[in-house]
Amino acid sequence: MNFKKEKIEKGIVKLPITFKAKTELGQSYVHGEIFTDDFVFPVNVSMGKGEMLLPVEFQNIGQNMLVSFNTEKGNVYKIKLNTSEGKTEGVLVFDEILIKIANDNPVYMSFSVEE
Repeated sequence: MNFKKEKIEKGIVKLPITFKAKTELGQSYVHGEIFTDDFVFPVNVSMGKGEMLLPVEFQNIGQNMLVSFNTEKGNVYKIKLNTSEGKTEGVLVFDEILIKIANDNPVYMSFSVEE
């Protein structure tokens, strides 16, 4: 992973941030990767109740995050997720949003702190 100083500080993702997404439907989940010029993370979206596990690069973000999925069909889905940091190598989302994005792949995924 290459880090650029203007977007990160000490290897930490700065919010808000928007990633490009390349995803596909698996057997019961959407998976792929999200990326910027500075970061690449595996992503997996499964059914669940509004939780997200984040890699160590997402530090000090609090327990709630707003996540936006912009899809290939032009839809935008925004959800609030409870977060845990540093417990995974990729971004793991557990939410009913899977139903909406299963046949409408995300092309962008944005993260911001709850206001």
